[in-house]
Amino acid sequence: MSCTYRSSWAVLLGAVLLGCPLGARSDEADPPKDKLTPEQVSKAEKAVKAHLEKIKGDYATIKQIKDDNLERALPGYAFFGVLYRQYPVGRVPPAGLKASNVFAVQDGKVEAITEMKGLETYFKTHLRPSASDEKLKDAARAWLAVAQELHQDGF
Repeated sequence: MSCTYRSSWAVLLGAVLLGCPLGARSDEADPPKDKLTPEQVSKAEKAVKAHLEKIKGDYATIKQIKDDNLERALPGYAFFGVLYRQYPVGRVPPAGLKASNVFAVQDGKVEAITEMKGLETYFKTHLRPSASDEKLKDAARAWLAVAQELHQDGF
């Protein structure tokens, strides 16, 4: 693990755990949405597949990231790990993507996250600031659930 990689995690997790506001949204601004229904998750997965077909990268393995902490921290969002296998026969990902990616979908809008810096920006933008210990723990655990997908190599 490089120093930059460790420090990024430490800064984000420290900010989350200390209650520093990360996004422009607050708990009071608008009530959190309910858990996504299976139909909504299915539509989100179809949106990811359509996006991948559009960029000629539909040969990827797509797996929903299911995590209770993630659902509580970012309600209304669906996350998918998109993996282009590198072994036994490596497949070159389409332009703009890497071997391991995370796709976030909200209301049919697909956003690709390909690196830790992008994930950090995504969480800073979309997480709701909170002073509640439980919500802060959910946010930190949600980060970890998604971040590990960026390092997934299929084994």
